Amino acid sequence: MKPLLRSLALAALLAAPATAEAKVAAGSKTVSFESRSATLSWSKGDFTTAEKPHLTIKIEGQVVLDKDLTKACELCTSLGDPKHDIAFRDVEGDGEPEVTVDLFSGGAHCCFTTLIFRLKPGPPPTYSTTVASWGNGGYVLKQLDGDGIADFVTTDDAFAYTFAPYVASYRPPQFFEFRAGRMVNRTRHFPALIRKDLHEIDKELPDARKFGETRGLIAARVADMYLLGLGPKVNAYLEAALKRGDLNGMSGYPKGRKFITALKKFLRKTGYIT
Repeated sequence: MKPLLRSLALAALLAAPATAEAKVAAGSKTVSFESRSATLSWSKGDFTTAEKPHLTIKIEGQVVLDKDLTKACELCTSLGDPKHDIAFRDVEGDGEPEVTVDLFSGGAHCCFTTLIFRLKPGPPPTYSTTVASWGNGGYVLKQLDGDGIADFVTTDDAFAYTFAPYVASYRPPQFFEFRAGRMVNRTRHFPALIRKDLHEIDKELPDARKFGETRGLIAARVADMYLLGLGPKVNAYLEAALKRGDLNGMSGYPKGRKFITALKKFLRKTGYIT
């Protein structure tokens, strides 16, 4: 099945109503590392997510963090896979594992959030909280460059719904590292992966043209071009797309030259054009 057809089929599947059997029971999960333990607890959910996530972290049996996670961020309300959503993971690469909790707000596809709890030795020892918002795409952890720091591989959710309906949107790749309590955008350090994404977009464009909606793909391709230092070629690319009619599509989103103006404004705001 072609990529765009897969997206349409998935959207239809996710839009289907939840069944009565999809309820989630209340429960808890504890993970440990040396003298530390972290317990994630939750209340029952009437649909596919567990509700009211709560985290308790202990060191040598003493509580050092007791947190209602629903207050950590606006979308930190639910858990999609509660028994697997908590872990000790050394995402900073310093030998000191952080506690990570993955949350999912529920709905057809949005939104995924990760809370990272980093130990601050003290005295007394405490944990700082970092919120990583992934939007529709989630993330996977990989070691991309051998520097010992885990890479959060995700997509830029700012592109969702911006230039086309969700099913026709395309989110270019993003790569982050967790350093000293902050998520650091390292996307420009992986040009080979960005170039691969650009080629994947080119493969998908012919099918998208058949559906009459290519603006989501073109917006992401232009973003990739700027990341690769191909800014001088963008105008020629967009003019050719304009002549082909690729900058038209469903109503409610900028078309033609208005698309070009809106895209460049968006890419400046989001840091693709520097």
